[in-house]
Amino acid sequence: MVCETNNTVEGIMFQGPVVNNLCSLYISKGRNIALKQPSTQSTNYYLWFASNAVDGRLDEPNNLNSQAATCSHTAHGHRGWWKVTFSRPVKIAMFFLYNRRNEDHENILQNIMYVFAKIQQANCCEERLMNFELTVLSEDTREPVFNYTDLQTTARDVYTVVPPTIISDAREVKIEAARDRNILTLCEVKVFGEVSCPHGWFGLACESQCNCVNQTGCFVHSGHCTSGCAVGYTGEDCKSKCSLGKYGAGCKETCSPFCSRPDKACNNVDGNCTNGCGNGYTGPKCDKQCPSGRHGAECTKTCSPHCGGPDGTCSHIDGNCTDGCQRGYTGARCEKHCPAGTHGAGCSNRCSTNCAGADNACHHVTGVCQGCRPGYYGGACSHHCSVRCAGPDNACDRLSGNCTNCKPGYYGDTCLHNCSARCAGPYNACDRLSGNCTNCKPGYYGDTCSNHCSARCAGPDKACRRANGYCEKGCDQGYKGDKCDQASLPSAAGPACRDHVRHDISGVAVTAVALVAAILILLAVVGVFMFLR
Repeated sequence: MVCETNNTVEGIMFQGPVVNNLCSLYISKGRNIALKQPSTQSTNYYLWFASNAVDGRLDEPNNLNSQAATCSHTAHGHRGWWKVTFSRPVKIAMFFLYNRRNEDHENILQNIMYVFAKIQQANCCEERLMNFELTVLSEDTREPVFNYTDLQTTARDVYTVVPPTIISDAREVKIEAARDRNILTLCEVKVFGEVSCPHGWFGLACESQCNCVNQTGCFVHSGHCTSGCAVGYTGEDCKSKCSLGKYGAGCKETCSPFCSRPDKACNNVDGNCTNGCGNGYTGPKCDKQCPSGRHGAECTKTCSPHCGGPDGTCSHIDGNCTDGCQRGYTGARCEKHCPAGTHGAGCSNRCSTNCAGADNACHHVTGVCQGCRPGYYGGACSHHCSVRCAGPDNACDRLSGNCTNCKPGYYGDTCLHNCSARCAGPYNACDRLSGNCTNCKPGYYGDTCSNHCSARCAGPDKACRRANGYCEKGCDQGYKGDKCDQASLPSAAGPACRDHVRHDISGVAVTAVALVAAILILLAVVGVFMFLR
């Protein structure tokens, strides 16, 4: 039992239901600092090595035969010695030397073949340790700082050596056989004391660092911290990290439940999640929800752009849209278009029955048909094509309603206008877009046959060209020009022309005679008037 305290102890009390008898109580003033430390001896006898004396093993109390496996033994020939060396200066309070025990006489008698030889050796061994010399060497001078010689006249199983004061700065303990003996046998050597370690270190070789709160010191024996363990650590020597799921001073804090699975582990000191965060949380300790519009592990995913509501938010954990979906979308995350044949908010509106296709497909948001049944047009195919559109079902453009072609006798985008009644041919056919006649009925010309051919065009129907009104069959007598709009003079060429000339001359003569007669009458009137004056 180790009692770690820096205070002065005035008494020790044992109590409890299992404390019935106590034969002896030893206060060792430290711990066995020789345990498993480097040791050597002058010579080795068979398997009785020097290290056996500091291995911490002793023979069973009822076994009177010491074993090679637990004891050291030097060979014959020279004065035997054994020593243990410390890696750092130590303080020593007392020594315990465990002697080799005599062999069991009863066991010897059981073996008749060796009885006489064994009887000679029956008391051979315990006396070998009598009058030993114990020397302690210092760190700096390597000079003895303590000497002890056994003066007992009888052998003992255990020798106890207590220096008058605690030995300081010791580096080596050496045990030598008496000067008149060659063989040295030791079954265990215990050196009780303590190591002097620098602040913040502990262990037999000061090889371990204290792990106390605020870097305070610890007990050199165990590393136990009187002021408590450093943040994130626990245990007798404060070397154990907080158990899984705990962190902080005294391991009293609990890791965030949103640390990533499978073990939701966090750093034993600061509580930062070791494997990142679970879905929907962020921050070193995973104690913050994903910001609006984000979700998933480490908030790396964005909410669907089709989430409904004023902010288009979704669950920070699984990304399901909080306020439903925008028009035209469905699913928990609003990632799917409305099923074919539906559209709008909640996909609750049916596409127009005039939409083309077996399922009357339309745009999932606006409801605009992808195509119209023949004879309909408009976004929802709700308008009838003009009855004047040509072809089966009066087909027209799906968006504008413009006819692909017009029935004969009509023109315009939607065939609303009648072709001119002066257009030639069946149904007064004309161009679908401009309304221009392909041909004109006799006596008319122009794009829409709105102009009359000249009345002086030759022929019974006064025919002229549709484009420019030029007479096709020439002019009536006395006229000339493309449109027969110019008078023509007679010529000597032929009887017809002569008759025409004679007719013109006689007309002129009659006109001249009439003019002369008028002048003469005027002169006679003027003469009479003058005479009467």
